[in-house]
Amino acid sequence: MRALRGSLDFAVVLVFVTIGRAHHNDGETTRGIFTTTWPFAVGLILAWLFLIKTKRGGWTYKAAVLVASVTTAVGMILRVIQAKEQRRRSLSSHFRSCYLECSLGD
Repeated sequence: MRALRGSLDFAVVLVFVTIGRAHHNDGETTRGIFTTTWPFAVGLILAWLFLIKTKRGGWTYKAAVLVASVTTAVGMILRVIQAKEQRRRSLSSHFRSCYLECSLGD
């Protein structure tokens, strides 16, 4: 039963990610879907671990709300961190290339 619930939950995450990417016009590339999915998958795993640890698993409304809430919250937090890291890398790369161009240009 847990495998079925896990598969259904993960399928919902994939549908959520695909709809979100389409809504934001991000495209449906494999890499793009993976980079968007992994933070929510981490949230989903944390929610499952909590349910298993507290023995609250089951097909209940409370369990579903908990899984959805934790998955969304953790996923969004990790997406914000991921976006900040990507911006930092992009800026770092940009400044490095500008420095090299200015240094070598003299």
